[in-house]
Amino acid sequence: MDLGLSGKQALVTGSSAGIGLAIARTLAAEGVRICIHGRDAARCTAIVEDVVANGGSATMVVADVDADGAPARIADAALGQLGAVDILVNNVGGRVRSGMSVDWFAIPPALWTETYARNVTFAVELIHRLAGPMRTRRWGRIINVASVVATHPSGGVGEYSAAKNGLVNLSLGLSKALAGSGVTVNSVSPGLIQTGAADKWLAATARDRGFGDDLKAAEQWVLSNSLRQTVHRWGMPQDIAYAVCMLASPSADFLNGINLHVDGGATQAVH
Repeated sequence: MDLGLSGKQALVTGSSAGIGLAIARTLAAEGVRICIHGRDAARCTAIVEDVVANGGSATMVVADVDADGAPARIADAALGQLGAVDILVNNVGGRVRSGMSVDWFAIPPALWTETYARNVTFAVELIHRLAGPMRTRRWGRIINVASVVATHPSGGVGEYSAAKNGLVNLSLGLSKALAGSGVTVNSVSPGLIQTGAADKWLAATARDRGFGDDLKAAEQWVLSNSLRQTVHRWGMPQDIAYAVCMLASPSADFLNGINLHVDGGATQAVH
């Protein structure tokens, strides 16, 4: 199926590794001109060169998301290099701290503010800069990468769960604000996806549950007992990339304001 994305331009934040990189590569394979964003110039350059070597088109912007004025610099650089941004994928975010707190009250209030700023305020600033031109052109896609913990919160990552819930809420509210404009806004909520951070978490789980170095056994325990997925495999960044590409397609213009769970069936609820 031709997704009809050839010739579009996209900014994917946090696209130098993990889920963001998979999204950027998959969009590029569909003929989208990509703006790669990351903190490491050498890594971003290597990705751009690889995309071009495989027949795609890419540029890049290097910026630390926690630096003052970063959203404006990223948006302006993307506009300057691409000419227009048809597709904005707000993938950057994540947790400010590592590890989990057993005690909800052990998470300091300042960390809630910092996590919200990285996951929500950052996206809001980019949207303010890029949604206007989309509306003028009568076409655009804004896709916010959230998490299953947005709707199924964990006390151990309370600040992250709350921030991702804010991103899902933002998506629905913005979809209504842009009603009839040709710009759709959706969120994608990944489950546990095999990235560097998830690998570290799995190793810690293996130790805590007595599996030692047997990560495969720990993985099966997590899938069956912790996540209770109905798809019995680890989620991959590519799974999220396919979902994002589908939502970015002109063929998906009847999908607006949704929160798409891509979690191997871990979310077992009727909405």
